[in-house]
Amino acid sequence: MNADVLSGGSFVNTIFDGVMGLATAGELDGGHPFFRSLRDAGKLTLPWISIYYSNNDAKPGQIIFGGVDNALMLPQSSMTWHPPGSMYPTYWTVNIERIEVGSEVVYSCEEGSSCSLTSAPREAMVDSGTSLIMIPDNVGSLDVKSFTASGDCGNVNSLPEITFFMRSVDGTLMPYSLTGSDYTINRAGSCLTGNCINPCHMRTKLE
Repeated sequence: MNADVLSGGSFVNTIFDGVMGLATAGELDGGHPFFRSLRDAGKLTLPWISIYYSNNDAKPGQIIFGGVDNALMLPQSSMTWHPPGSMYPTYWTVNIERIEVGSEVVYSCEEGSSCSLTSAPREAMVDSGTSLIMIPDNVGSLDVKSFTASGDCGNVNSLPEITFFMRSVDGTLMPYSLTGSDYTINRAGSCLTGNCINPCHMRTKLE
């Protein structure tokens, strides 16, 4: 499928040569995602897509079709598999069970809790096209100011960790933590976390 017209600030204001979607949503309009064409043609060793994000020009990011590059994985790390969410089957989503800012639980939708699966952000979309973390404004006791970087970067090292918990396929609740420097953009000594006006936009440094 070809795009003849672009709309919306994210597309119009960004300089790039094109967009190659990796979600399966395009199939609703008769499209056929590139990676599925590779799979159907027998070109993939494994039916996997792996993405390595980097903020180091000396070690640029990569996208690998058909496997993973073990050399890019953290030492002594291994892959953890998470079951996909069910609400948005045409996108890559995972279930978020808990969010903590520092030691405070700001959101919980664990098994047995009273959260509403229709109103709470039960699922998180994994989007390869952005380093933004977007958080709906109905996330419990989320206090945006508690993790907002000052313009002079003076408080970055004291910002709390933000931890997202997802359950793996074997039932283990896995924490994924971001430090202040992870979710702050530092450009020549000027820092930016983002804004939080329905929904919250929190930038990570992996741009």
